[in-house]
Amino acid sequence: MGLQTATLTGIGPLTVHTTFVTGMINKLAQLVSHLIFETYDAARSSANARDSTLRAKRKQNAAQALFLTTIWTFYLAGASAGVWLFSRWGLRALYVSAALLLVAIAIDQVWPLSIQEELEQSER
Repeated sequence: MGLQTATLTGIGPLTVHTTFVTGMINKLAQLVSHLIFETYDAARSSANARDSTLRAKRKQNAAQALFLTTIWTFYLAGASAGVWLFSRWGLRALYVSAALLLVAIAIDQVWPLSIQEELEQSER
């Protein structure tokens, strides 16, 4: 799990910890909270130059919240599929996980995610 955490930590501007799920819940709750307050501020403010800045920030937070929600949806779907497959196939269900891992490795060989992350780290 440490290797998984060290391998994939960021996708675009959002840091994602695939093994630190409570941290992702915390980040999702923060984003939703920001969205609620930004929506309230936008509804109460008058039309001025700040509105475009607030709109852009709200759009960014909404996109990040949607992304984290999507990750959690995939976690739930994977867990549900794993339970269902295990009830049908027993330990042979692990073949599905291994096959999906091989597909992910093959895709990463063609379109690596790590290149962008390595560039960002070298700039620091």
